[in-house]
Amino acid sequence: MQMLKNGAIHLVPAKAEKLWSAHSEKFAEAIAYVDQKAKEGEVTNREGYCTL
Repeated sequence: MQMLKNGAIHLVPAKAEKLWSAHSEKFAEAIAYVDQKAKEGEVTNREGYCTL
């Protein structure tokens, strides 16, 4: 959950847990990717992008 907060991605805890369970090995990479794309202006809705 702290990684999500640091990446300014605010998900419902149940959704975050589901993502973590399914993709834990790539979770940190995915958050960093969303953060980078947001900084580049390509992502305006971090939560929506992260949960696709």
